[in-house]
Amino acid sequence: MTSQSLPLTQPITQPVPQSVAQSSPRALPQALEAWRDWLTLFPPELTDAIGQMLLRLDPLVGRLKFASHRINDEPVGIGNIVQRGNYDRLLMTEWLYAEAEPDEFIRRAASNELLFLGTEPDIRLRSQLCIALFDAGPMQLGEPRLAHIVLFILLSRRAEEAGAHFKWGILQHPGVLHETLGREAMKALLNSKSLRNATTVELDSWDTLLKQQDKNTCDCWQISGTHTARLQRATSQITSHVDLFSDEQNRRLHLQLSQRSNQRDVTLDLPAEDVAIRILREQFKRIDGLAHVRNTKNRPSLKQAPRFASKGYWLAVPQLDGNIIIYNVPQSVRAAPGKFRTIRQPTKGSILAAAVMGKNLAYISADGLDLSFHGFPSQHFSCKKVVVQRPEMKYFRAPTGGTRWLPAYFMEVRKNARSLARVIVQDIDQHLVCWESSLELPQTAGKPTSARPEPSEPHFKPIASNVIGSDFFGQRLLYAVSENGSTKIFRWHAHENAPLAVANISHAGQAIFFGNEISWTHVNNFEHGLLALQIGEHEWWIGTSKSYIKKTVPASVKVLGVTNRRQYGEDEFGLVVLSADRHSIQFIGQAKQIEIHRSAEPIAKISMDSVSSRLAWILQNTLDIKVRGLDEEALLLKVTADGVSA
Repeated sequence: MTSQSLPLTQPITQPVPQSVAQSSPRALPQALEAWRDWLTLFPPELTDAIGQMLLRLDPLVGRLKFASHRINDEPVGIGNIVQRGNYDRLLMTEWLYAEAEPDEFIRRAASNELLFLGTEPDIRLRSQLCIALFDAGPMQLGEPRLAHIVLFILLSRRAEEAGAHFKWGILQHPGVLHETLGREAMKALLNSKSLRNATTVELDSWDTLLKQQDKNTCDCWQISGTHTARLQRATSQITSHVDLFSDEQNRRLHLQLSQRSNQRDVTLDLPAEDVAIRILREQFKRIDGLAHVRNTKNRPSLKQAPRFASKGYWLAVPQLDGNIIIYNVPQSVRAAPGKFRTIRQPTKGSILAAAVMGKNLAYISADGLDLSFHGFPSQHFSCKKVVVQRPEMKYFRAPTGGTRWLPAYFMEVRKNARSLARVIVQDIDQHLVCWESSLELPQTAGKPTSARPEPSEPHFKPIASNVIGSDFFGQRLLYAVSENGSTKIFRWHAHENAPLAVANISHAGQAIFFGNEISWTHVNNFEHGLLALQIGEHEWWIGTSKSYIKKTVPASVKVLGVTNRRQYGEDEFGLVVLSADRHSIQFIGQAKQIEIHRSAEPIAKISMDSVSSRLAWILQNTLDIKVRGLDEEALLLKVTADGVSA
């Protein structure tokens, strides 16, 4: 088997969640149980070949010593009772003794007979770190990739057993360390191919980085070919080469471990060529079987795109008959989707604004001048039929006939004996408004009574004008206001009484998309996470308060959102777009443009969830519905409308 016989053509899917793996456990030999979570990522018929390599190389890797303890100067608590110490830690009984018998107290103090509370030292485990650096050069393609996969599994499991952090990198990419595991990690590892060997400059850069680590707590492994020099700071090096003169049917991989002054040699019997190809290729194959749902009684409407629930667990799809179907989106390509729900259309009026909350649709419907609230997870808006007067059009305007749902958000906070709930909507005239309802629990002698209170009638309140976009992360609403030649970013947390301006961008925006939730979690005031701001007819401002780029995007291209795709480089952020011919979903990054998905037929409607980084679209001709993650080629869900797959 030559290096050219093992190309990687299919991407890797996400690891199987533990709950899914446990629902249908696979029988494994007792010796392989330690690597169950990893072996379940591969087809069952390949488990034996991978398991044999794991068992053969496990003694070579050995075990990582547990992290040593260190004692901090500051105490963390009370340890015991001692006869010396500061008087602020003197026992209470001794103070009582001083008040009753002061002379005896002084005598005991002079004789060191007083009792004090002794402190407990702060003893913590040292932060142990295990780093694996792989050579992605041309001499490590083909058979050595099998060793890379097996050693990756062994080293990550070894670090987990010792309570250490595991990071990995590529020798040709100095300074970049990854913490991802599972399929995504193996995908990135095998995709990291280079046409050149690691240079001396790159190796020196790694040594400089490793020098900054505590040599007593950092365990660094270098996995490379025999031609690559050893890093000075590497504690272990494994080199590999293939015996090119061996029998074609009995190819072997020779590995040598160098640790300090010791060397150990291992010859690894390689599996048959077809099995080796499947190990490197088939576990990355698209797995769409479990994700297929046939719904022959309903057809999706093309008036508007599907709408995700927060975190992408559920998907609402309006139907031609006016009803709404909510599909369960599996969290793994190996998990079967749950049953879908049908939400009946309002008996009167039409839906103006909606949000998917869990497996339910929360919406505001309009019947003449009356607005009613349905499905919101709070007694403020769902304990009975809640009807309010429609605001004047200058404050709130919605599309007629329910052709497009306005975005709606819900937040509720409980403080002491008061509960406050808000339904927030962004209308088509760039107004952000809300309906607010409160509930006061009656108090009797400082204790709540058993009487069931009724929430107040929701009252309408304008929030902001010139709002060019909004999104909801957890309990935080984010929105942007464009005025006076700049764009202000606002954050409104559920427990806050009013929105807070957190950042300002010196460009007047026309539209905005907010990036993933993680980038907004740890930002301070006057900083912002990842976003994409349209500052011209074709120009977009993309980035965070610390780093940004400007991109020109043709008007015929539909921008779906902004994301950070780490597998294409450190902090590689950019736009997710639908091409002008509506056949291709693409990622436009800082330095490159990558096709995420190509469709054989045109995509009629498409939406992107910024929290879960998932895409959902409806095909123009067959009306098939498809859902997938940005970083996965396999479909999480496919719904066939007419029972015939496209």
